[in-house]
Amino acid sequence: MIAKADRLTPAQIEAVLRAFEDGETATAAAFWADEGVFIDPQYPDAKYSGPDEIRNALDWALDHIVEEPGLAVRKIWADDDETFAVEVDTHHRMHDGTTVDFPQVFIIEGDNGQITRWQSYLPFPPPSSE
Repeated sequence: MIAKADRLTPAQIEAVLRAFEDGETATAAAFWADEGVFIDPQYPDAKYSGPDEIRNALDWALDHIVEEPGLAVRKIWADDDETFAVEVDTHHRMHDGTTVDFPQVFIIEGDNGQITRWQSYLPFPPPSSE
């Protein structure tokens, strides 16, 4: 799967998720536009811009939190303007040996086949910074 086409597709979104699961963070990050953002309240800064920052954030998650990520797509809703809502069942094995299971929704926007915004919505509050 290539990281750029004329339009962002559900197959490309699936490819990002599979690349993250496989630890291929450079492959996953290559789908983002230069000014694209990744927003997730589970990460230290919650918002990252551009493929390099996004790759570093994904590496951080795999190095410090999630040992074996699992993201099974339940449904992808697509709009004609490269906007998607993606419902996933999250099943991660963490570095401490525990597992976590929760639903998650991603809102994804694209332009010319690249991700401009990928934002995670969780069924629980983000971790406290205290």
